[in-house]
Amino acid sequence: MRALGDIFEQIWFAISTIIEAIVTSVLPVGVLKRKNVDGKVVLITGAANGLGRELAQRFAKYRAHLVLWDIDKEGNEATAQMCREIGSECHTYTLDMSKRELIYETAERVKSSVGDVDILINNAGILNNGPFMDVSDERIRKVMDVNVMANIWVSMISLKFFVQIVRSFLPSMLENDRGHLVSICSAAGLFGASGLVDYSVSKFAAVG
Repeated sequence: MRALGDIFEQIWFAISTIIEAIVTSVLPVGVLKRKNVDGKVVLITGAANGLGRELAQRFAKYRAHLVLWDIDKEGNEATAQMCREIGSECHTYTLDMSKRELIYETAERVKSSVGDVDILINNAGILNNGPFMDVSDERIRKVMDVNVMANIWVSMISLKFFVQIVRSFLPSMLENDRGHLVSICSAAGLFGASGLVDYSVSKFAAVG
């Protein structure tokens, strides 16, 4: 019965989220208060391509001050150039999101050269596509470090080293009494997917 209840809860969450998205997208501008991100510092991890790049371009249209992180230096620079052409100021940093100390070091560089982060988007993620028993321990650990632990490490660095990205910037958000922490998850975190066992586990952890 508990499993059935969990399924209904997930279905209701999906339906309510879709309804909310539809309603907010059709309402005339001005009916709902929109957040002004002009000049706000927005840090996006995994910005070299895909969803990270799309998010960066969208924030650039609203004149946010972008900080882009990715292990792919060339792709990250390409994203930054696209955003600069739109009219946004961008800073790029190349790093491996599975390395905790590197995340802490880069976060300190961001705070010293750019300032406090107002919006943190934990988007970086990797996956191993294949049968679970064929995936090495190292590859599984890499998925968990990038998809789960990096989110925590990044978020916490400003409180003094919460698990790496959140730990890096949450303290200054609390001190300034403003800020947003956003973690990009996946439907794979709610429902299992064939060939994506470790990825589903990591996204379930991100969903909470």
